[in-house]
Amino acid sequence: MAWRVISADSDPINGAFVFHVGAPGPQPSGVAAQVLEDTPFAVSVAYLGGRFLDFTLLLLCCGGTAALAIALRGAAEPLRRRLLGAVALLACGLAAVALAGLPLQGAAAGGTGLGNALTVDVVTPVAGTRFGHYSLARIGLAVALASLMLLARRRGGRAGDPLLAVALALAVAAVFTPGLSGHASTIGAGSVVADAAHVQAASIWVGGLAFVVIALVLAGEQRGPLAASAVPRFSAMAVASVAVLLVAGAVNGYLQVRAWRALWETEYGVLLLIKVGLVLPLLALGAYNNRCAVPRLRAQIASVIERRRFLRFAGAELAIMVTVVGVTSALVNAPPARTEIEVHEAFSEELELGPFMAHIEVMPAMAGRNEIRLEFERHAARGMTLVMPRRLLCRSDERGRVGVP
Repeated sequence: MAWRVISADSDPINGAFVFHVGAPGPQPSGVAAQVLEDTPFAVSVAYLGGRFLDFTLLLLCCGGTAALAIALRGAAEPLRRRLLGAVALLACGLAAVALAGLPLQGAAAGGTGLGNALTVDVVTPVAGTRFGHYSLARIGLAVALASLMLLARRRGGRAGDPLLAVALALAVAAVFTPGLSGHASTIGAGSVVADAAHVQAASIWVGGLAFVVIALVLAGEQRGPLAASAVPRFSAMAVASVAVLLVAGAVNGYLQVRAWRALWETEYGVLLLIKVGLVLPLLALGAYNNRCAVPRLRAQIASVIERRRFLRFAGAELAIMVTVVGVTSALVNAPPARTEIEVHEAFSEELELGPFMAHIEVMPAMAGRNEIRLEFERHAARGMTLVMPRRLLCRSDERGRVGVP
């Protein structure tokens, strides 16, 4: 029997096992794995690439909206109109990528090719899953955000336009969609809120920085005055977002890992360590800019060399951030570390057998060599207990049959 499904946290998963009716016949080793064909390479690449683009565009849309509403309030209206158009374009891209994710999710779950993914039979079942529901919600929010940005651009792109407040509300709603359809949704509301806070903080840091850098590049002769107002405002936003990012990331890490050994024994844990390792140089670059570059830019005493150095360091931050987003795209597709550890932990059970209570423990409860510990406990009339422990070493093969070596 083989199966391919979309799990509760939106990951395509599959498996297979062999069973017999009556007397077992000859079966080659690993026949269950042979029944399941691997997902086509093109589908895997497109699926992971789509998740990367989805996260990147979400961060840019939400962070760009926050930057326009707060950090770039002092930008000239012609520049603001260009940036509003950029957010609208990115939001349209986010909607398109989220829509393309439906057939890609179906192809990855079903193990079919890209040609078979664009069918009603594939897209409709995916749209009915948790992943599909929140993908459609993200599409709607992205289209609404693009419409608001285009309307604000048409109205002149002034800093006090109330449409930006509505756009910020849409951006905040959008950051909840990854957690509501991902790992966080299987834990509870607290995990979803922590995940949304983590995504919101990351969007301000990543998307906000990207738009500030773009604005400074496009400002031309107004670069100095714009840097004096925009960079300090963004720096204050970034400091707050980094604090939220670290706290929410620590909460999410604990909820998804739970055990120290899961950090190096599971794929999820290793990817999380890589992500943390990439964040450390980001913190160093951000601290340097905040302590050295921001005060001089605010006072408009930074030299041309210092302004260029700030842009180079900001570009280095963005390059590392892109790598972090790539690792995150792989992280959300990996099984949570806590579930992998639980699968490999000992199995224990209690069973009442007449006057006895049987305590059974199987270690490690996996195919291969296992140790089974049996304890029989009897309660005497005066409350005395008799324990008869027994241990048995056995081996379980890939077909689930148990034998004593």
